[in-house]
Amino acid sequence: MSYKRTSKQLEANKLLTSDATNIMLYGGSRSGKTFHLVRSLIIRAQKAEKSKHAILRYKFNHCKQSIWFDTFPKVLDICFPGLRLKENKDMWYKELENGSQIWIGGLDDADRVEKILGNEYSTMYFNECSQIPYHSVTTAMTRLAENKGLSLKAYYDCNPPSPAHWTHKTFIEHINPLDDTIQLKEDNYVSMLMNPCDNTDNLPEGYIEDILSNLPQDKKRRFLLGEWVADIQGAYYEEQIALLEKSEQITAVRYDPAYEVHTWWDIGASDYTSIWFAQYIGREVRLIDFLQMNGKGPEYYVKELKARGYNYAQHNLPHDAGASQFTLGGKTVKDQFQKMWPQQKWKAHKRTQNVAVDIYAARTFLPRCVFDKMKCYDGIEALRNYRKKWDDSKDMYSDKPVHDIYSHAADAFRYLAVGYREFMGENLPPELDAGGIGSWDQVANEEVLIGRRWI
Repeated sequence: MSYKRTSKQLEANKLLTSDATNIMLYGGSRSGKTFHLVRSLIIRAQKAEKSKHAILRYKFNHCKQSIWFDTFPKVLDICFPGLRLKENKDMWYKELENGSQIWIGGLDDADRVEKILGNEYSTMYFNECSQIPYHSVTTAMTRLAENKGLSLKAYYDCNPPSPAHWTHKTFIEHINPLDDTIQLKEDNYVSMLMNPCDNTDNLPEGYIEDILSNLPQDKKRRFLLGEWVADIQGAYYEEQIALLEKSEQITAVRYDPAYEVHTWWDIGASDYTSIWFAQYIGREVRLIDFLQMNGKGPEYYVKELKARGYNYAQHNLPHDAGASQFTLGGKTVKDQFQKMWPQQKWKAHKRTQNVAVDIYAARTFLPRCVFDKMKCYDGIEALRNYRKKWDDSKDMYSDKPVHDIYSHAADAFRYLAVGYREFMGENLPPELDAGGIGSWDQVANEEVLIGRRWI
């Protein structure tokens, strides 16, 4: 296997060995970002005996296929042909002859995260950051603390998402994603643009001309030109979130103990479970907290809810939490929660009849919401990125949402939007009650807004 290092990649190598702790390579597809970050990580592992290093991605299976079985062997074959490593597929790490270990993992499973975070590391590499929630990064970074004589390094890469994403705020704007008033040191958060045109000697013939150049315009800007695309194509709530930011409704929100807290859930078996914590104060809805986790049972969430110390009104679960086909030991999910914390009210709501109607209901519900920016950061990002599925056969967007890392929090929020109307005794407009959405935009525009509040 042959590989030619380009001038851009040599420049990237210099950046990776600079004094900066946090280093991101971003840009288009197949530009050599992952290859050079893995190479740099292996070099660091060779420099310090018995040091530990981690390569993390959102989903473990993606990390395993992309890094463990693909990029890692290529880097070894080309750059370190004489290097011998032992593999441990129970814990998923590779061990060098000097005792250093390179772990891989996913941040999508709580048990696996706990196993990885049981160690301290000299290097942490976050691969495909556009898919990784910010809280997962900040949690993992607490383990970048190994003392093996190496300067601590955090590597990142991504195909650029929206400028609202935490990667842009951190590495381009140099501000804390949770607090725009906190400036980050530019010499400690450095980045470099790398595009496919910088790696043409190592790409298949026709990849740029025949594949990337023929992508839709938004994808071409991102995967060919490496641009931060402001518009999230097909996004349901992008305009509403932008208005909330403009009107300072994404800010610091305190819990008011005089008002009860309603929780709204979307429960995932193999996916995330997402929970919004809301207080209804007049016609304003304050989203004071957000919790999202994977791979945990009811006892974990009961413990987390108790630890927050809120005065709860009711815990609102999705329809399948009360369905007979979703049982464990003969008990529904709702029954399990009720048994674990019988002093609380648990309700499994009816299944909604029309997801599209719920989404439009959520759009008009958003103007009355105020979000705590720090505690709800990942939930807000999920709403910002919740979008329609593209139908290739029809060359248009369908009326169904994409199922991805953002959809669970968005589903829980639309349950809240519809459930709040029921709680307050507000009926949906007749055309929506009947399941139609043809005139909903007109209905939305007729809602009376003064400043940033509904009246």
